[in-house]
Amino acid sequence: MSKMLLTGVLLTIFLLQTSFTTTIQYDKVVVFEDHFNDNSKNWQLDTEYSEGTIHNGYYELTSFGQRSDIRIQPLKVVKEGYDFEVEATIQILNDSDFSNAIVWGTSSTDGDFEKGQSFGINTRKEFIALDTREWVAHDLTNWEISELIIPSNYNKIVLRKKGNNYHFFINEVLVKTLPAQSFDGNNFGFHAANNATIRVDYFKVSIFVPMA
Repeated sequence: MSKMLLTGVLLTIFLLQTSFTTTIQYDKVVVFEDHFNDNSKNWQLDTEYSEGTIHNGYYELTSFGQRSDIRIQPLKVVKEGYDFEVEATIQILNDSDFSNAIVWGTSSTDGDFEKGQSFGINTRKEFIALDTREWVAHDLTNWEISELIIPSNYNKIVLRKKGNNYHFFINEVLVKTLPAQSFDGNNFGFHAANNATIRVDYFKVSIFVPMA
């Protein structure tokens, strides 16, 4: 076979292989969203350890101090292995050294937070990601300072799971990327730290679906 013919064959094979190499694109589909104009989404309000109210376009959650408390929505459409995003804007109304957070992958109910994952902030302008198992919180990342956090204001916090990674955003800026972790629950929501009062202006969960 001549060199020219061999070159032509190799070029044809390369072009054929390239034509079948495509980049998968995704649509972001909102599966839950609430701006708290009312309680039509049936959020839990009060528990033994906390109280919640919905009015004026926000959910206000106060933990009485014995422990932190969560509010969740069951979203069975979001499963482990899926790519998804959780976002909320959270305002902390009093000084709080602990994590006030968005929560995902929990099977906890009734305000309890014995297991699940979270990404949150405090009024010292710090953020942290946690994996809670049997009531014990394990750091996915240590507390880190971020000047992006504005104490006493609403701060937008986002967890985006894409592929094998978690991407964490504060006020639209990427602050951390970590390996994604397994979880065993389909409840998603938010979390007020011990003795803290927070307001959540909106809460949203989306999934990433391959485009047809």
